Amino acid sequence: MTKNTQQPVHDALFKQFLTHPENARDFFSVHLPANILPLCDLSTLRLEPASFVERRLRQLHSDVLYSVQMTEGEGYIYCLIEHQSKPDRLMGFRLMHYAMSAIAHHLKKSPADKTLPLVVPFLFYQGSVCPYPYSMNWLDGFADPALAQQLYTRSFPLVDLSVLSDEEILTHKGIALLELVQKHIRTRDGLMAVLPIIAQIINSQHNTVDQVRSVIEYIAYQGYILDESRFFSQFIALSPEYKTMLTTIAEQLEQKGIEKGIEKGIEKGIGLGVEKVARSLLQQGVDLNIIMQCTGLTREKIESLKH
Repeated sequence: MTKNTQQPVHDALFKQFLTHPENARDFFSVHLPANILPLCDLSTLRLEPASFVERRLRQLHSDVLYSVQMTEGEGYIYCLIEHQSKPDRLMGFRLMHYAMSAIAHHLKKSPADKTLPLVVPFLFYQGSVCPYPYSMNWLDGFADPALAQQLYTRSFPLVDLSVLSDEEILTHKGIALLELVQKHIRTRDGLMAVLPIIAQIINSQHNTVDQVRSVIEYIAYQGYILDESRFFSQFIALSPEYKTMLTTIAEQLEQKGIEKGIEKGIEKGIGLGVEKVARSLLQQGVDLNIIMQCTGLTREKIESLKH
């Protein structure tokens, strides 16, 4: 029999049995780990319409996913059958990957859930090499399993800016600018309070000009600054080398504020007439060309509204 016909035969036979809840219940009652079986109510097994095997690997693997009620809520049992005659050295990792995919499937289906479901992965192996020659612990796939275990069975590293002092951040050289601004970006006038430190970092020239520009633009458009004019004036005084950049960004911010005000004025003016909108904008000191562009009125008409 050719390889092309072997896979469909194995796949069909496997699924004919394992997609039948009664057969699946018998299979799981025999093969579930002893510490997991008492946690599962196998009478609640429900076949899930999901497969996590990548298209390019479907000639080698097939899978079946069941949901089951467990003592701590809904869980899953995932069974993978290996069609290839040569075992996969990284099968432990593949099963972990599919288990994580099943968890993601659950979260998409039940986004309100606050905890992750337990997924029990199985490999159904019927190859010629006896016994299965590779570890089913995915951590054994690393060159240094002990180090991998330390990393992946403990809390992941966390950079929590909220607990770092500004003084400590200041010692972080090339990344200090990013960290300090991100720490204070949402604080009411917090950036004004740390402006001397921001300027000190910028003046130390640990960052590229593009990085400095990006940070200043980020501050301008996302920062909680009460007096933008005062902020940029002080910024220029503290970092005169960047005066041109700071002035340009401040002007862009001012222009955006004007345009936003125009948009609000137009919205309020709906139903009052374009001329009233234009008159209101004139009273606010908006440039004549901008009023023409926004209202469609001629210069002469707008001039006449001044009287």
